[in-house]
Amino acid sequence: MLCERGKHNYKTTTVWEPIKLEDQFYVQHKIRIQKCKYCGLKRTATLPERIRYGASKMPQSLGSAKEGEMLELTRSLLLDLFKSKTHKRWEAWKSKWLLEYDYQLFNEAVDSLFSWGLLVKQEKKLQNRIQTWEPTYVFANLESFHLDIARLLHVEPYFNNDEMELLLINCKKLKPISTQTQQIKSVMYEQLNRNKSHPRSLRMIQILFALYDLTEKQKTMSWKMFSQRYFKSTKALQENDKQRLQKLLGKKLSEFGIFSNKTRIWFSGDFAWELNGYINYGLGFLGSLSLPRNMTNKMNIVYWNSPYLLIIENKDLFDTLIDSQWLNTQKWAVLYGKGFVSSEEIELISRASIHNLKTITIWPDFDPFGLSIAMNLKKKLTEKDVNIPVHLFGFSQDWGEHLPVKSNLSHEDLEEIQRLMNSPLPSPCLQALQWMKNTKQKAEQELYFDLLDEFNVDTLLSQEIIQLL
Repeated sequence: MLCERGKHNYKTTTVWEPIKLEDQFYVQHKIRIQKCKYCGLKRTATLPERIRYGASKMPQSLGSAKEGEMLELTRSLLLDLFKSKTHKRWEAWKSKWLLEYDYQLFNEAVDSLFSWGLLVKQEKKLQNRIQTWEPTYVFANLESFHLDIARLLHVEPYFNNDEMELLLINCKKLKPISTQTQQIKSVMYEQLNRNKSHPRSLRMIQILFALYDLTEKQKTMSWKMFSQRYFKSTKALQENDKQRLQKLLGKKLSEFGIFSNKTRIWFSGDFAWELNGYINYGLGFLGSLSLPRNMTNKMNIVYWNSPYLLIIENKDLFDTLIDSQWLNTQKWAVLYGKGFVSSEEIELISRASIHNLKTITIWPDFDPFGLSIAMNLKKKLTEKDVNIPVHLFGFSQDWGEHLPVKSNLSHEDLEEIQRLMNSPLPSPCLQALQWMKNTKQKAEQELYFDLLDEFNVDTLLSQEIIQLL
């Protein structure tokens, strides 16, 4: 096929295809997509890389499937993968374990975890006649089996009945000295009296006891420091633990002594502010600025020329959009807003609204928590009497269906979908949530950028939007 301009000008991207079930294994192939910038001709080629894991049913506990030294090794391997949260080079990881364990023992343990779908192999095809695949990386399948991994890592139940009763007694003995600790005790008592045997409920009780101690001692620390101090590792507590804690307490965690890990605000746009007698500028789209978060309360905005503010949840997408310089600098300012917006970011938006800021558009991840973040922003603006329309971009069933790569929903995602569907939402949002629930899939928003080009991004951001109620 000839190009309308004579010669094709291809833009090349490399992505992972959606996961498919092939011969009792879940497989995801890597592909290269070339698309002509002028005529739209697309060429696709499968690359010699894949991700694979088994679809066999997991045991109820490791103790019921393994015993003795094999049980010890299988649990140790899973714990090692689970705690790292990163890909491990196969050869280096295998060599480390073979210093302590027999090869046959190691191989059997790996095969079990792999067949259960808990250990994932990233493999590369060797260039030989027999089509051999060899592992290059291994990692834990945290996305799909978070609760199963947490359960399997404990050979025995989290607590026996006597220990649960002791926790309940200790909770009753707590004597809060502030409204914050009184609230923690109430939530803890409720958790202890409902669904006691559920691993996530028990995990949350441990977190609540730790938070009670932190708040009672009037100490402050970051989420990672809190994880290190009470659970011996900065990686022990994850973002979903934090989100569940926020839902239970219904307040900012800063009121309980945990401050945000986000210490700076990244933004770009045509505006200026005064601080300590000096005038500073937002630099438009020639670059982005990063300022201390607590500085927003001291800034006096001199002018704000951009009527539209785009809030992006993903830093890679934020950088890519600014570097492309596709947006009209006279119309758009851009703010990087990872996760739930902070009070400082709300303050910045509030001050901009006094000038020329008229509309806010949020570009979230295509998952239930992306929608929750947008609704949270709308709620906080309303509480601050900032009556600016808040729009969602890229959050419809059609967008989700066209994304080239998706991932599986977690248990927390499914719970959040159920909660959101009981809220008043625009119909496109409800349809998107229902699609996620039916397909059990979500997607990262940086993949959206490949669906845009220099000529349609401004139009799409103005037209392909959903106004939040």
